Amino acid sequence: MSHAISLSQLVTELTTVADRWTERWPGLPSILNMCLKRLELNADTTLAPRTQAIANCLLDLCEWIEKNGQSQATRNQEPAYHNRLHFADTMISLSYLLIAQRQWQTLSQSPLSESHIEWVSLLSMLAHDLMHDGKTNRYPQELEQRSVNHLKPFMNNHGLDQADQVLITQLILHTDANSIIANHARIKIRAFNLNDPDCLTILITESDILASCLSATQTVRTQNLYQEWLLLYPEQAQQLLQPKNRLLFLERIALFSSPASKLLTIDQDRQAQIDAIQTK
Repeated sequence: MSHAISLSQLVTELTTVADRWTERWPGLPSILNMCLKRLELNADTTLAPRTQAIANCLLDLCEWIEKNGQSQATRNQEPAYHNRLHFADTMISLSYLLIAQRQWQTLSQSPLSESHIEWVSLLSMLAHDLMHDGKTNRYPQELEQRSVNHLKPFMNNHGLDQADQVLITQLILHTDANSIIANHARIKIRAFNLNDPDCLTILITESDILASCLSATQTVRTQNLYQEWLLLYPEQAQQLLQPKNRLLFLERIALFSSPASKLLTIDQDRQAQIDAIQTK
């Protein structure tokens, strides 16, 4: 079983990958392989056909995203925030939360195995911002639906079970920032279990924002988002750097309620930032 992990280890890894973004980028497939190794998940082992289809799709999509990102970068078209670094951030964060969740509790009996659910979560995470162009939603789940639309050919080509496609679609659509409060409210009085799609949604959305939330890693990510918005939304870009808007983000969007996030003491880091802003 996976070794114990800590918030400090996660911070170190997120810091390292950000440092290597501009120089010595290892490539998204290398980062994914590191996450799979941490989780002791191996696509080359004997997996159930339904799970193998997801694993194959994940690896194929990862290679495609890296090549597409490289192509965008040569044309100066890769978004400043929603780029391969963000994909890496979310995959690393999810791998840590999945291990913490394993340590917190054992999944209840289910027709789907623990590893199957984890493969589903990894594919959903990798695809959640597929072909993001740096813009914001004009209506609910606009960009998330676009990501699903781009993912569907990959899922169909690899023969993903229809039930898995429906679940992955649901997970991606609920990464819309405007869904976050409702996401957490839905699971407030439930036993947390990753076989519950609403609980799995929480782990996905927490992973999506984690690098932008932690005090030690948020500066680089905030600056990247500032650069992304500067041409498209100059007023919002300027507001992004104001302490009052950082406070709003921490209080309204940076929500963490999973047992895994509690084990990693993420909310303590978040609350310390809130207290520091409020006392200024």
